[in-house]
Amino acid sequence: SLQDPLDKYVKRWNGFVKLYRTEKHVGLIEARTTGAQKSMENKNLFLFWITNWLSPLLIRIALNRKALAVPILDGLEWKTLEHTNIYETQVPEQELKKENVHHESYWSSTHAGGLLVIDRQWFFELGAYGPSIRVWGAEQYELSFKVWQCGGIVGWIPCSHVAHAYRGPRGHPSYIPAIHVYQTSINHLRLAHVWMDEYVEYYYRREPAIRTLKYGDITERKKLRDKLQCRSFKWFMENIAYNIL
Repeated sequence: SLQDPLDKYVKRWNGFVKLYRTEKHVGLIEARTTGAQKSMENKNLFLFWITNWLSPLLIRIALNRKALAVPILDGLEWKTLEHTNIYETQVPEQELKKENVHHESYWSSTHAGGLLVIDRQWFFELGAYGPSIRVWGAEQYELSFKVWQCGGIVGWIPCSHVAHAYRGPRGHPSYIPAIHVYQTSINHLRLAHVWMDEYVEYYYRREPAIRTLKYGDITERKKLRDKLQCRSFKWFMENIAYNIL
C-alpha cells in the first residue's frame, strides 16, 4: 500500500501540497472535481505528474479567464518509451495557415481530457464535470462543448509539451463497485442529450445498440445550460468544429 509512504512524502512539502482521500474508489472524473472543490486557488490544473510545462498554460489563462489551456500531448510507446507526435499532426489546415501557429495558442474543438488548466471560478460556473458522468469517458467532450458554447475558448499551447506513456495490455480491467457496466456509454448519452441538440442523432447512428439505454435525469444540467445562455451545437459545428463533418 502507498498510504503511509505517500503521507510521509507529502509532509516534506510543509503544507504546500495537500493530500485528500475519498472514502471509496470514485474514479478519475469525481476525483478531479473533489480536488477542485478542495482547492483555494483561482486556477485549477488537472494533470499527471509532469515538469516544465506550466508557465505557458498559466499565461493563457491570465490573458483570458474563460480559456481552457491544453499542452501539446506527445506519445511514449509503453514498451520502448519511443517518442511520437500525436496532436500536432491533427491541426486543421485553416489553423496551420495562421502566421504564428507554431508558438501561439490555436483553437481546438476539444481537448485530450487528462491535461488542462482552467480558471477555478469559471470551471464551477460551468457546473464542473457533470455529477452523473462518472469514472472515465466523455468528460473531455462535455467540458470542451461547455467552454465553447458558453463563451469560452479551448486552446492548444505549442510552447507547453507533455509526453504521456499510454498503458499497455492489462491482465484485468479496472473495477469500481456499483458502477454500471455501460457507464461510459451513459456518460456519452448524458453529454449528448444536454449539449448536442439535434446532432444527438449522429451519435445514435454511430452507436445504434445503445439507443434504448437509460441515462438518468438531465433536468438540472439543461437548466444550467439555459442559465448560462449557451449557444447551440449547430453554432459549434459550423464555427468551431468546422472540419469534422
